[in-house]
Amino acid sequence: MRIKNGNLHIHHRLRLKKRFLNEGLKNFEPHNILELLLFFGIPQGDTNEIAHILLNEFGSVSAVLDAPYDRLTKISGVGEHTATLLKLLPDIFSFYTKEKLDNSTKKKFTVDDAANYLVPLYLTCQKEVVRALYFDNGMNLVSEAVIHEGDVSSATFSYREMVRIAVERNTPNIIISHNHPGGLPLPSMEDMETTIKMREIFRSFGIELVEHILVAGEKYVKIIEAIEKGVYNDQRDSVRPRVGIRCKLH
Repeated sequence: MRIKNGNLHIHHRLRLKKRFLNEGLKNFEPHNILELLLFFGIPQGDTNEIAHILLNEFGSVSAVLDAPYDRLTKISGVGEHTATLLKLLPDIFSFYTKEKLDNSTKKKFTVDDAANYLVPLYLTCQKEVVRALYFDNGMNLVSEAVIHEGDVSSATFSYREMVRIAVERNTPNIIISHNHPGGLPLPSMEDMETTIKMREIFRSFGIELVEHILVAGEKYVKIIEAIEKGVYNDQRDSVRPRVGIRCKLH
């Protein structure tokens, strides 16, 4: 009976792998996706039950991949290797997306190109992270840097580091970004006020703050564009859902 069950699992694994190779994941149920992924962390046996347990515990495939390592290893059937595999996937996706964009033949960036470049970098971030992209006069991407990593309520940073890098690398155009982990792409009052102040300071150094991009999940907002269009004028006195970023103006 053990041999028969073993053969059954082997044939099921082969069928699921072949199905993926033929049609991708588009017709897979969430538990099938996890089941297939678990094949590579659990070489033998039935992973369907473990997939269901993971979904019941965390709620979705993305929540499973975002779950802390320690919580994953507490799930029956999920060992250290399997938990490491699950934690590896989001970072591999971010690396893949960034590298693919880096290798793109398109060099000149628009603001939306920059946003599409940045969004995948934030998908696995649990903290607020401030990034800066540095461009030459032709808006070709020259360099990038993480300026600050904050807590989940706010990020405070100094403009000096961004100016220093821009001057050293002769990049007169900057696009900055930050994220709202688990939040909405809605700028706080501090986000908007900081953006206006930074733009003024950068211009005093001959540097143009082209845009400030706020990322939340797979969505983004262009804060400078929104300010110039007066999108948030009616909300200036409203209660904001987040504190936002603060730039030390010294």
